[in-house]
Amino acid sequence: METRARCPAASVLPARPRHRTLRPPCTVESIFRNFTIRRAALIRALTTDEEALFNKCDPGMQLLCLRGNTDGSWEVKLPESCVPISQPEPTLSINISRDKMKRHEWLQEVAVQCDAWLINISFYFAPLLIASERERLFNMINSLKTVQETFLASNTYLRICHLEEEVTCFCSELYTNQVVYIQV
Repeated sequence: METRARCPAASVLPARPRHRTLRPPCTVESIFRNFTIRRAALIRALTTDEEALFNKCDPGMQLLCLRGNTDGSWEVKLPESCVPISQPEPTLSINISRDKMKRHEWLQEVAVQCDAWLINISFYFAPLLIASERERLFNMINSLKTVQETFLASNTYLRICHLEEEVTCFCSELYTNQVVYIQV
């Protein structure tokens, strides 16, 4: 009967669930699919889920970043310390300027940062592609509107701008129609 050496810590540690290891995308199609899924998640965060995004980006918290995940979800969280240094992280501190800008301007700034991160993460996975494949990937990505362009064309952007314009008009109207009472 054969005996196998066991790790001494194996009996102490709980059994780890066996997850399928995720391989990084390595073809033009898989990198582009990764890009489009993350892009859709970020667009949803900035449009459909805009109120939830705004609430999660509390300026009083530490430096946060918005991530689009490959499962189509989005999250606002602290940067991951276990991500390899070479792998691009989303822009930090999206929450710091939230209350210093008009909401539509802040969301537009976040959209620009999302675009930069999406390009960065896509071409992080592309170094093993040959030049013609990288060019094809670039053209496929450029065939889509950017996150910022999509946000600016959205009903969410128009609604927020309209609400902010109403507030500005209301405030200026209050200021110009002030009645000053002089006590005699």
